[in-house]
Amino acid sequence: MTNPGSNSITSIKYHNNVIFSSTNVKFLGLAIESSCTWKAHISQLMPKLCKACYSMRVIKPIMPTDIKNGILLLFPFTFVLWNYIWGNSYSMHIFRIQKRIIIRTMSGLRSRDSCGDAFRDWGILPLQSQYIFSLLMFVANNMHLYHTTSHINGLNTRRNFDLCCPQTNLTTYQRGLLYFGIKLLNHLPLNIKELIHNIKQFRAVLSVFLRTKSYYTLDEYFN
Repeated sequence: MTNPGSNSITSIKYHNNVIFSSTNVKFLGLAIESSCTWKAHISQLMPKLCKACYSMRVIKPIMPTDIKNGILLLFPFTFVLWNYIWGNSYSMHIFRIQKRIIIRTMSGLRSRDSCGDAFRDWGILPLQSQYIFSLLMFVANNMHLYHTTSHINGLNTRRNFDLCCPQTNLTTYQRGLLYFGIKLLNHLPLNIKELIHNIKQFRAVLSVFLRTKSYYTLDEYFN
């Protein structure tokens, strides 16, 4: 990774071909930046989502109810792809589209009506709740990458199921999936953390918990 403020350009010569460095590249649907901010990826998603929202607004008056309901339930999957990687960066713009346009438009809510009940009624997770769910499932499926406090100190305490956070001062790393996943898991209620080794049950209970809470922001989750 390079310093985002640096203008230096390096190149590599391979088999008489010159390969120049780039500040961003698209890989498996992700727009990856050298600074790891994911701003380019969010900017890439925005026009596509805005077009989809406009189309839904136009066809809503003539759309049968069953089709409308199906579209509303399927739309969240647009956000899920790689969400646990980029969901902690510049995602509020996408959340505004999800809340103000998709939920309000398809549910017939007015501009000042709360969307919280609509999210719960439809069983749809707000974008940040989707991020929390995706990242916690990543942690649950990759527990071999982490160590619990009981594994480190060998003591039987009430924090047995908490994961140990590595020492780091780099903000980029702290916002990354490995470190931030630990913070999210450690903040879960104990009855959910205890299920971490039973993936199927953990997924089901976590899904119900997040749909009930319907967190709009990460601050709501931690507070």
